[in-house]
Amino acid sequence: MATWDFAMDLDRRRGASLSVKIARAISEDIQRGRLHPGDRLPGSRTLARTLRVHRQTVVSAIDDLIAEGWIVSRRGSGVFVADGIPDSSLRPRAPAEPTQRAAPRRFPLELARPPDPELPSDGGARTLLMSGSRPDVRLVPADLIGRSYRRAARAAGPAVLSYNHPAGSPRLRRQLAIMLSAARGLVADPESILVTRGSQMALALLARTLTRPGDAVAVEHPGYRPAWEAFRLAGAQILPVPVDERGLDVRALARLASRRPIRAVYVTPHH
Repeated sequence: MATWDFAMDLDRRRGASLSVKIARAISEDIQRGRLHPGDRLPGSRTLARTLRVHRQTVVSAIDDLIAEGWIVSRRGSGVFVADGIPDSSLRPRAPAEPTQRAAPRRFPLELARPPDPELPSDGGARTLLMSGSRPDVRLVPADLIGRSYRRAARAAGPAVLSYNHPAGSPRLRRQLAIMLSAARGLVADPESILVTRGSQMALALLARTLTRPGDAVAVEHPGYRPAWEAFRLAGAQILPVPVDERGLDVRALARLASRRPIRAVYVTPHH
């Protein structure tokens, strides 16, 4: 946790002091499972710099948390989440098991023709590639990457060429969970993370998980057609919504939603 900038939202309006708000935010993160027993917290200087407050404010918050039993200080090592939180009734509860199993879903057997890939053509060294959101692969240090792959394969042995965990490398998922928790404020554990082969695989899995045949999915028009195809292949009906200079026209979406139920809305935040 300490290797990432620890993201934390503080309400700086009137009310409790900043040190109380910091202590409250950390204790709430422990209760909801973002911080786990044994996790090392960033140092007071690092946390003060991240939150843009005086270091003494952070020290005061840490002292309060230690006094209340949320965290412990280990001389020469730092500050860590305590093994047991003060009130066991505040521990996050495991989600309840579903009362009944979902009915099996049926998907169309006739697959639509996938869109033509927008791959850059090899026009030679003097060609300027203008494909959106794709790097110029001619700039990739292929020799360096090749040597790194060979070195890694020799170090790992033959097992590296076998199948890994279907959800992705456990080591990678552990590090992703740490990053998402620290930098994004998400309650994430390795078991809840699934690493896909790319964005299209993720879209296909989401479409099959979140929609049923006949569901309506609103999309930007113009928009990302491979995503539309993922929802179509899951049996969903695509409803185009116009865009303006800010993205999807929310008023047009509201009018559409007033006429019929919409299961999901697919948008492209970066655009």
